[in-house]
Amino acid sequence: MKGPQGDMVIGASRGHCCRDSTADAETPNKMGKPTFELEPTVDEKKAYWNEKLRGVNSTPFPAVATWNTSVPHASTVHGSAVIQEGVGKAVAALDALVLASWALTVSTYMADSDVCFGVIAAHSSCSSQSVLMPRRLAIDGGMSTSQLLAHVRHESEYSNRFNMKIDDIASISHDTRRACQFGSVIALPSSPAPAGSTQCLQGGCSTR
Repeated sequence: MKGPQGDMVIGASRGHCCRDSTADAETPNKMGKPTFELEPTVDEKKAYWNEKLRGVNSTPFPAVATWNTSVPHASTVHGSAVIQEGVGKAVAALDALVLASWALTVSTYMADSDVCFGVIAAHSSCSSQSVLMPRRLAIDGGMSTSQLLAHVRHESEYSNRFNMKIDDIASISHDTRRACQFGSVIALPSSPAPAGSTQCLQGGCSTR
């Protein structure tokens, strides 16, 4: 996707643990698309995070926040957000808006209120320290726009305490990736990257 700030690279995947690891048992749904039979005794997300944290950090990944009110995905909640004046405040607000927008997009696409995604800067001058941590969010249809933005900002600050980098997700085993839900990896260039520079995410590369 082209934009004024350069290329935006998005990779999304979702896997499920099946009864037979060598063959996926597919059953057509009403939309004509294949669905997969799940093993009800397997805690997919727990298995995923246990594998991801192995040898990385003994501290569990941030727990998903719970909300008192819950509105079905089909419901519509209207809200508005105001970008504050000032360069620093505006950049922070825009960053939260982008992350909140993608969280809602991934949640809707995956039909799951528990989403995990990450952002990595694709600008060639960025150092390794600029790679951000994965964000895991609980999307509640009852939240207002301001509540969602506050939730995103809080989780962004909280996630920075952990040692996991978003590119670690690509190194876990294929079976583990299939046995869990993982939302998306998003590359957001902070400015147009020079021609010929390459950014690789989850085994796929985008050359600009």
